[in-house]
Amino acid sequence: MRISPHQIPHEGREVDLSMEEKWAREGVAAGVGGKTLALDGQLFLRAYEAQIRVTGTVDTLVERVCDRCANDLRWTQENELDLSYLPIGSRDDGSRALASDELDIGFYPAEGLDLGRVLQEFFALEVPGRLTCDAPSAVPVNGEPCSPLGTVAEPPKRVDARFAALAGLKLSDEG
Repeated sequence: MRISPHQIPHEGREVDLSMEEKWAREGVAAGVGGKTLALDGQLFLRAYEAQIRVTGTVDTLVERVCDRCANDLRWTQENELDLSYLPIGSRDDGSRALASDELDIGFYPAEGLDLGRVLQEFFALEVPGRLTCDAPSAVPVNGEPCSPLGTVAEPPKRVDARFAALAGLKLSDEG
């Protein structure tokens, strides 16, 4: 769903999010890197000349692969978003350093702001660097979280049968 500032009334515009909206489902799935199983929420759009501010709430359930064990997990998120966008090329030619208040602004093309891309960007920023079975709000599909790295039990060492007789011997100073 694309929207431009002139399509947003002065009092703002509400956009409902649900599984019925393909653009919303696909935006969440692309941002999380998985499959959207449930989606609910609302976006509220306000236009300040060419700037578009997107606020709202997004509740999701997604299925994706654990970054540690590669088994499927389900991850739920209830988030509030607040993002701002300007048209590409509206600030300058890119030859100056950005001020700190400009670092949180995204840009949209002349065709308008793609709300699916807004959701994609938002969730790409919300997903932890490594989403694993034991992460908050993550539930493994098979019911058991994987072990953290370093705590996996090592297999027992096999002793060569030719040396089995020596296993019980002790040196004289070992008592």
